[in-house]
Amino acid sequence: MQPVRKILVGVDFSAGGAVALDYGAGLAELLGGAELVLAHVLEPVPAPADATWAVDLVELERQLEESAAKRLDELATAYGAGKVRITLEIRRGVPYRELVDAASDLACDLIVLGTHGRSGLSHMLLGSTAERVVRHAACPVLTIRYRGRHEEDKRPETSAAG
Repeated sequence: MQPVRKILVGVDFSAGGAVALDYGAGLAELLGGAELVLAHVLEPVPAPADATWAVDLVELERQLEESAAKRLDELATAYGAGKVRITLEIRRGVPYRELVDAASDLACDLIVLGTHGRSGLSHMLLGSTAERVVRHAACPVLTIRYRGRHEEDKRPETSAAG
């Protein structure tokens, strides 16, 4: 088994992504301080079909990148706290491709991603970034299924027999 020295965590700022980040940070610490790469992908902003829209797409994309960088910095501060070395990575493009490429470019040993738990038509229409990363990544991929609050409430309670 190859040692895990660098873990890429896909960060999309969702609740499911937060669960994956918790897991990735804990794993990095458990592995003796593996480096954690927090990677966020900015998807291209589609140009409006109606030319009457006065949207400065370049400025909008700059603001989105600035906002993502600020949020990643906040996460790095919260999760780093001297325990784990953290690198931030912002890329532009198709999320699964950029995450796979980032893991390869940065020589990551593991990718950790959250899943949204979609099924049926929404999964078919929206696809799954995590599923595509699993299919295309050269390194192992650990997916963490996000169980929304309604799912957590349905789980049976467990108790220790005494």
